[in-house]
Amino acid sequence: MTAMFPNRAGGYVGEALWDVQAIIGDLDPQWIGYYFDPSQVTGDMEIALRLVLPRLKAVALQDYVWVKAGNAWKMQVCPLGEGMVDWTAFFRILAEAKFSGPVSIHQEYRAQDEVGAMNKDLEFVRKHVKQAWGTA
Repeated sequence: MTAMFPNRAGGYVGEALWDVQAIIGDLDPQWIGYYFDPSQVTGDMEIALRLVLPRLKAVALQDYVWVKAGNAWKMQVCPLGEGMVDWTAFFRILAEAKFSGPVSIHQEYRAQDEVGAMNKDLEFVRKHVKQAWGTA
């Protein structure tokens, strides 16, 4: 069992990963680390991922696009591969780090065929895992 700090955009503790590092830095990495979601990164995803790798416990997978709502822009989740996350880089970095922890696929978007959307997202992840880790 381990505690995980999620990175969550929108003014939450965890949005700035270096702030979380200040909170958990002196605690044993065996017992506390990060639950990392590339769609919630504010800034450069690759830099953020490399920062959390030594304490990475699990990853959440969801994608997003920016949509204009009135005069403001807001993040809107979408199916994996249809948004702005650089999945090739994300999975490459995980593979290079030999990450083997839990992966959670989030389906927080509306889909007419929910089961079909789940299968599509799962196949998307399988394709990227196979590409990054190879067939071995």
